[in-house]
Amino acid sequence: MKSVAIVHDHLIQDGGAEKVLQQLQAMFSDAPTFTLLYDSSRVDEIFKERDIRTSFLQKLPFSLKKSRWYLPFMTMATEAHDLSEFNVVISSSSAFSKGIITKPDALHICYCHTPTRYLWSDTISYVRELNIPGVIKKLLPPVLSRLRVWDRHAAERVDLFVANSEAVRRRIKKYYNRDSVVIHPPVELDRFYISNSEKQYFLAGGRLVSYKSLDLI
Repeated sequence: MKSVAIVHDHLIQDGGAEKVLQQLQAMFSDAPTFTLLYDSSRVDEIFKERDIRTSFLQKLPFSLKKSRWYLPFMTMATEAHDLSEFNVVISSSSAFSKGIITKPDALHICYCHTPTRYLWSDTISYVRELNIPGVIKKLLPPVLSRLRVWDRHAAERVDLFVANSEAVRRRIKKYYNRDSVVIHPPVELDRFYISNSEKQYFLAGGRLVSYKSLDLI
């Protein structure tokens, strides 16, 4: 019987959530990582050294380049992860991975980066900013409504929520009605330091994606 497994939404981009995943993998070096999709060309090479197990979506046409096409099937693919061998499962989630199904006596800890943005806090802007034909946009609201119901039920499968900040802790309470503890994500202290003098600029970091609103900054 194996002890620990890690579940991550998908490995098709390299961002802050993937930095957290790297730390979880370092802490539990023998734990396999289950994920919906894995594109080794778009994430840190360190993941090649890990035991990455993908879902059936990995084998579908254009799934790595057009992953949004398969949004309606991601709930099914998440629930299809076979975690029956594991006593402890840690999900790293901003979308689907908190919805995994574990055996009844397993402990499921969810490190939540945020409740799914396009289902709760940013639904309207998400649909508006998608670069897809207008006809498809009109079909999205019913799909998102169904996903919102699933997401709310998925949160009930978690035994312990860990939030990455006080802001996320409040969102978890608002959208999922669940309490959580805050454990801030890792910081590379050897690469940064606090200056002794005040400078005339602000520093913002993050991927260049619309919902982070770096253009407004």
